[in-house]
Amino acid sequence: MNPVYMWPRKTPSFRASTASPENLKWQYFSGSPLSEPPVTTVDSVYIMVPNHGLAALDKVVGPFNRTPRWIHPTATQFLAQDEKYAYLADPRPTADDKGQTGYAIIAVDKQP
Repeated sequence: MNPVYMWPRKTPSFRASTASPENLKWQYFSGSPLSEPPVTTVDSVYIMVPNHGLAALDKVVGPFNRTPRWIHPTATQFLAQDEKYAYLADPRPTADDKGQTGYAIIAVDKQP
């Protein structure tokens, strides 16, 4: 049976389970209330953790209480992934000297 991902809004937790809570597969405690939904891929979960950054979790292998593979402190959005990299949006100042912010697409190694 495929896992169901539970994300109680405004709480610092994220859980992977089958359809019933007694079959909890793993969990992650972010330390900050989560306000955006996570993005899941075949092998990873990407979660925006307020005041910390974008966290990457292994959803297949790891201890019951998951820790992030990495946290990118300035990325604001997960965009895509391939076998080696996760592609993230990272805010950058624009070159026009008007104080505006644009976004760079950065490639981050999925494994630290």
